[in-house]
Amino acid sequence: MGNRTGQEIEDAVFGLLKNSSISGKITGVVMLHGIRPRESQVEDAVVRFVAGLPGQIETGIVVVNIFVPDIDAYGNGQFVPDKGRLTELEQYAAAWVEELKKKQTVSGFRFDLADTIHSTEFLEKKEHFVVIHLKYGALEK
Repeated sequence: MGNRTGQEIEDAVFGLLKNSSISGKITGVVMLHGIRPRESQVEDAVVRFVAGLPGQIETGIVVVNIFVPDIDAYGNGQFVPDKGRLTELEQYAAAWVEELKKKQTVSGFRFDLADTIHSTEFLEKKEHFVVIHLKYGALEK
């Protein structure tokens, strides 16, 4: 068989995340990119294939974003990032990536971080999100 498609890789990471401890720690659900409702007000984790290079050893990047609604910390209508929750989710994400790395090959893939886990603002809504850039490598099927 040949190289996997972006959707196959995205589906594999989706399955890993859905069956991880993170899925039980967020207030929303794990979903694929493009599925999250715009009006969602919960902590959803979204998996998105970004890039891949085919070959004898496939490599590429998959991004997981965990959305966290901003909070009205001072009761004055000015929303700010929920720094405590973002930090907590970043730590859960780091532990999940470490689990993936220790297993060496998961669903035919090897995983590592492509970038530091961090949080950033989602400009379209009053929320921020944790960003996990996963680098994968897979031996040809």
